Amino acid sequence: MSYYENLVISLFFAISPVIVGAIRFSKINPVFYPFLVSLWLSAFNLTFGYLIVNFGYYNIVHYNIWFLLDAFVLLWLFKKWNLFESKKLYHSLQFLLGICWLLESIFLSKLIQDYNSYFRIVYSFLVILMSISTINSLLMRERKSLLKNPMFVICCTFVLMNTITVLAEAFFASHLQLGESFRINMDNIIVYSGFLFNTVYAIAILWMPKKQAFILQY
Repeated sequence: MSYYENLVISLFFAISPVIVGAIRFSKINPVFYPFLVSLWLSAFNLTFGYLIVNFGYYNIVHYNIWFLLDAFVLLWLFKKWNLFESKKLYHSLQFLLGICWLLESIFLSKLIQDYNSYFRIVYSFLVILMSISTINSLLMRERKSLLKNPMFVICCTFVLMNTITVLAEAFFASHLQLGESFRINMDNIIVYSGFLFNTVYAIAILWMPKKQAFILQY
C-alpha cells in the first residue's frame, strides 16, 4: 500500500477509541484523562496529516510537534498514576525530553526537513520503562485479576506498541538501504498493529471505572 493509503487506514483505526472515550468521558475517573488526550492528539495528527498530504504538502513539521506533545501528555499520564515519587523527577524528565527534541530539531532534522526519529526512539523507550514499572506495581499491590484492569491493559499495550515504534524508527533513522519492499512491509506492520492496539484501547476505555467507584491504590 502507498503512504497515503496507510495514512487513511491508520486514521480509520484511530477513530474508534476516540469515539468511545468521548461518549464515556463524563463518567471516567480523571486519572485516565491524559490517556484520552493522547488518543485525541493522535487522531487530530492523523486527520491533519491526511488533509495536508491530500493538498500536496509534507506532514513533517506537525508530526515532529506531535511527538513532543505526546511525550509530555504521556508523562502527565504516568504522573496521574502516581509513578513519580517526586515532582523533581517529573519535571526533570520534561526538561530532558524538551532538550532532546530541541537539539534534534535544530541540528539533525531542522524540524522541516526530516522526522525527529531519535527523539521518538528516546520517548518511546521511556514509555516502555514507565509502563513496565507501573505493571510491576500493579502485580505487587492488586489482589484482583488484572485482565480487566484498564491501567494494566493500557501499559501492556504501550510496551508492545512502543517496542515496534523503537524498532521501526531505528530502521528509518539509520537510513539503511533495505529496499522498497522492506519499507512497505514495515509500514504495513505498523498500520495493522495499530488496528490491534486501538481496538484494545477502546476496550480498556469501556472497562475504565466511574469517578466515584475508582480509587488508585499506591
